[in-house]
Amino acid sequence: MTMRDYMQALRKQWWVVALVTMAVTGGILAWSMTTTPIYRSTSTLYFSLPTGTSGTDLNSGSTYTQSQMLSYAELATQPVVLESVIETLRLDTTPSKLARTIKAEANKDTVLLDLTVSDPSATKAQRIAQELASEVRTRVVALAPRDTAGRSTIEATVTADATVPTFPSSPNTKRNGIAGLIGGLALGIVLVLARARLDTRVRASSDLNSFDTPLLGEVRRDKVGTGKVVMRDHAHSPTAEAYRRVATNVGFVGVGQGPLVLTVTSSLPGEGKSTTAINLALALAEAKKRVLLVEADLRRPVFAAYLGLIGNAGLTTLLMGEAAVNELIQPYGADGLDIITSGEIPPNPSVLLGSQQMATFLEEARSRYDIVILDAAPLLPVTDTALLAPQTSGVVLVARAGMVHRHEFEDALKSLDQVDAPVLGVVLNGVKSKGRSPYYSYRTRPQASGWRRGIQRRDSTSVPAEPVRATRSDRTMVSRRRQADPVEGR
Repeated sequence: MTMRDYMQALRKQWWVVALVTMAVTGGILAWSMTTTPIYRSTSTLYFSLPTGTSGTDLNSGSTYTQSQMLSYAELATQPVVLESVIETLRLDTTPSKLARTIKAEANKDTVLLDLTVSDPSATKAQRIAQELASEVRTRVVALAPRDTAGRSTIEATVTADATVPTFPSSPNTKRNGIAGLIGGLALGIVLVLARARLDTRVRASSDLNSFDTPLLGEVRRDKVGTGKVVMRDHAHSPTAEAYRRVATNVGFVGVGQGPLVLTVTSSLPGEGKSTTAINLALALAEAKKRVLLVEADLRRPVFAAYLGLIGNAGLTTLLMGEAAVNELIQPYGADGLDIITSGEIPPNPSVLLGSQQMATFLEEARSRYDIVILDAAPLLPVTDTALLAPQTSGVVLVARAGMVHRHEFEDALKSLDQVDAPVLGVVLNGVKSKGRSPYYSYRTRPQASGWRRGIQRRDSTSVPAEPVRATRSDRTMVSRRRQADPVEGR
């Protein structure tokens, strides 16, 4: 995927990023507001060696005191000190529990010891920190070595008394909210990009660029042009216009090749190959081409149901030698489209489609029509189309956006390449509409009978124009583009 693809994924799924961000931020803020606040109070002790007057003595004393600081910090959490604090303050706790609320930290390269106490009560935290400093000072002096006069060689002084904290040290709601916002935003972006990376479905024409296969056209979802036979039921819809563009591009691809025999297929069932074949045939017939549409999907025939045709005799009947071509052709529509349905489902479709009878039929059809369109079975589930496609001028591969994965599309192309079947192009079906497009905003409609107003000047002194009768040729008008619905599968 390119950077553009990632940015497009973020634009499409911005709401996922927003939801994750709000959920994470909201959760952290809720936790912060419901968590019991903890207050911290700190007292500081200063240790020194009172003996010695020379610089050497003082330096040696300072070095000795610094070497003892870790021992003094450890002493602050020992039961011998904490039991005295508990007894003095009459605390309802044990030395081990109290020790977990105390942090004794000796500042590096100094003789200062910070004693920090955490507690849900600000006053209690201050009282414990103050008493702890007093008790540590007493214990250090008592345990220190004595000089010849019996005096302690270490002095401890409380240089900073513990104070009652005004604000809790945790939770820090503001800090947690900012962290939640940043973390939620990052998590949302990662989720969207990971999903985009793992989602290998073909969704837009850009997803087909790496396959170097021509795009014959996109058929967008349009609720005006729903149904199987759009060219018949919604001839002036954007969907019908899309099929006309596909027909035009097919004509360009086949320039100079003489009569064309096209195989219309897909990678998987349900991508809209039959719908595409039917509407492509109608669009070509509308362009005054002699078109024969053949239902070559002998496993799941649908033409009889879609088009209201006779389905018990057709291509299968022909290939088994039970009827001639002329006996099976069914005219359809006013534009001269001829159709041959599949007929009865045979036990061996692949054998029939790869037979000499099929090749003979295609040669005869090529001599009688400008374009022959074969609606063939999907490529990946069965081998029918791989046998049929090499006998034709080329393949029109239908891909449904959001359904077929890129590796499946690639496998379909490989199966055609293995049998030397040329791919004329791809029709991307069911593409999601993205806002207004100039290609879809100019629609053709039959003009309703009746009178329409003439164009009038805004000048109030001008004489209104006479009403004009609408003519048959006056059939185009600009309309708003309508939200699209999925083109049905097959």
